[in-house]
Amino acid sequence: MKWSEHLKKQLIQNKEIKFNKKSIVKCLYRPFIYQYLYFSNKFCDRLSFNKFLFPNENSENLTLNFQVSTPRRYTDCFVSNKMIDLNFTVIAGIVSVPLYVYENGEKKLNITDYAIKEFQKKYKDKATAENIFAYCHAVLSSPKYQKEYEENLKIDYPRIPFYKNFDRFVELGKRLIKLQTEFENFDCHAVARNDGEENSARNDGSGVLSKQESHCEINQTSHYEANAEVIQKIDCHADNNNNVALAHCVNNSKKSAQGVSTPCYSATEKINLKIEKDFKYMPEDFSMIKLNKEKGIIIFDGKNRIENIPKKAFDYKIGTRSALDWIIDYYKPKKLNPQKELHHKTLIENGLNSYDYKNIREYLFELIPKVINISVETVDIFKELEKLN
Repeated sequence: MKWSEHLKKQLIQNKEIKFNKKSIVKCLYRPFIYQYLYFSNKFCDRLSFNKFLFPNENSENLTLNFQVSTPRRYTDCFVSNKMIDLNFTVIAGIVSVPLYVYENGEKKLNITDYAIKEFQKKYKDKATAENIFAYCHAVLSSPKYQKEYEENLKIDYPRIPFYKNFDRFVELGKRLIKLQTEFENFDCHAVARNDGEENSARNDGSGVLSKQESHCEINQTSHYEANAEVIQKIDCHADNNNNVALAHCVNNSKKSAQGVSTPCYSATEKINLKIEKDFKYMPEDFSMIKLNKEKGIIIFDGKNRIENIPKKAFDYKIGTRSALDWIIDYYKPKKLNPQKELHHKTLIENGLNSYDYKNIREYLFELIPKVINISVETVDIFKELEKLN
């Protein structure tokens, strides 16, 4: 809890705040990191449009989120099915584009009729709302798209070209969505095998795509500040030019034996992680959780570590950091300095500086192998997207 301006006013006015369990919601705080949020205007100064995206814990929605920093520069597309933090990857904030909005309890599609019409004109019945959303995610995630339109993306919001290989973009976009929204349930051992042979990434090889005949615009509609910067509406404008124009306006993991190399399978390759664990062992010092990228090792303590992490796992960047960097930085214990930081002193004096190393360590041994596999598969998806463009 932070003493926001609104919360201070309520304290000064001696207003009573009653606890409501229904206000506790799960949100995506950082890449592959969930937190619980007390979603109430009593504690959050700016709820704004979040209440129209996820009005309650059971609200079904997807948001396509990307960074637009200053000077304006588009990077990092990530889909969430939970409320997402404004500073998800950068302090400057992110842009969030929802698939649906909720008005008076009714779920409404956040894609204009005109946009759907234009997509269907190009892709016929394949252009469903969910397919359009997945297509947009795949296109925005394409390294070649980001490079080709780098200058445009510095001065404008992304525009979506109409490429020929719609089906494959949709397929890859849906896979990225699944990896990003269901990461806690990812099964490292579930990939089908044929006669012991490794699967390889499917590449349709549909050929080089021509320049787009038209483009789709993600059109800004309004601002909000609580957990994502801008709510957008997917809209479309016909364009006869070949260039993009400027806009006008704890879970199911299989436990391995101690010290055994555990084969995990991404959709594209076999990953032999060496996992050493002894959860009965409790070190006196919890601060030694360290990630060594050069050696591909995460050391938790004297008897718990994960080795043989492939270098490719660090090639998947969200912002300026790999997924593993985000996770280790968040979950490692923070050093308190009560001499310099008054709130650190308050935490210590009130016994609020506890660190649940035992449960955190067990959770990370479940989560990290999943995220390693997800990272490797995502890198391979990006490579295929680069060929499709």
